[in-house]
Amino acid sequence: MFRYLHSLVATRKRFDSVAITFPVRGHSYLECDKNMGLINQKSAVETPDGWRTVFEGARHSPSAFVVVNCQQSMFRQFTKYLSPGYKPVCPFQTCPVKEFRVEKDQPHLVYLRDSFNGAWTGEVLEKTLTRKGKKVPQPPMQPQRNIPPCYKTLIPLKKAKYNDLQQLAKFCSEASALYYKTLPHSLTERKK
Repeated sequence: MFRYLHSLVATRKRFDSVAITFPVRGHSYLECDKNMGLINQKSAVETPDGWRTVFEGARHSPSAFVVVNCQQSMFRQFTKYLSPGYKPVCPFQTCPVKEFRVEKDQPHLVYLRDSFNGAWTGEVLEKTLTRKGKKVPQPPMQPQRNIPPCYKTLIPLKKAKYNDLQQLAKFCSEASALYYKTLPHSLTERKK
């Protein structure tokens, strides 16, 4: 995520800056927390479409929730896409980071700190290619629309999981049982 945000500022020039303040664990009462409280978690739901209906009807004011039905083509290989220009391993520990920012004025650095009032430190995420002591310019990034999708087909369930679902589907409606019966699954479990 840090690499992607850096690329939006430094490479793609989509933003002048990006800043993230991570909330203190256990003390985040954000809008999304309030919204999740509106969902009736005791709804009698058997399939993803049923949950979609529950979410869409959970709020009416100021407006209903908009549920986006994600298509497989929406999931892209961003790690592979970003790897040519970035270090393979993050040069800093991400867990203690409390604040993160990247600015167009310093495109080769990301700034972070591990407290909300401490000093900022700068880190370099990009690979630095050198040849005989001189920096070699990085190849330009491909347009984002050329990023290959993560999956070409649905990922099949393992045989044991598929069999467990079939056992549980006995307790569902016929339509829901049919949904679970038609899920892609591997015919034989891979040997470890």
